[in-house]
Amino acid sequence: MADDPAHTDQVMYSCGSLAPKMGRGGKAPGAGGCSASHHFKRPSQPWERTDGAIMLFMELSDVQETKSELLPMLQKLSSATRKRNFEHHKHLLETIYKCLPMILED
Repeated sequence: MADDPAHTDQVMYSCGSLAPKMGRGGKAPGAGGCSASHHFKRPSQPWERTDGAIMLFMELSDVQETKSELLPMLQKLSSATRKRNFEHHKHLLETIYKCLPMILED
C-alpha cells in the first residue's frame, strides 16, 4: 500500500524544535515554538469554524430560551455530516457525533 502523498516527504516539527531557530534567543513575543505560541498563525479553515460553531450550538442547546431557535438548525447540522470533500472531514464528523447527544437532551 502506498503512503498518502500529503504525508510523505514533508518537514517534521516537534514542539521545541522551532524555539532556538525562530525565537531569536527567546526574546521575541511568542518565542518557544509550542502550539501555544501566537507567533506563528495561519487563517482558519472553513471546517474549523464549523467545528467551533457546532460546539457553540451544543452550549446554546442547554439554554432553555434558545431551544426553539436552534431546532430548525438541526437540519443544517444533519447536512454537514454528508460533506466529505475535504481532508479533515473526519474531525468534523467526530465533533458532530460527540456533541449530538448533548444537543438532543431533553
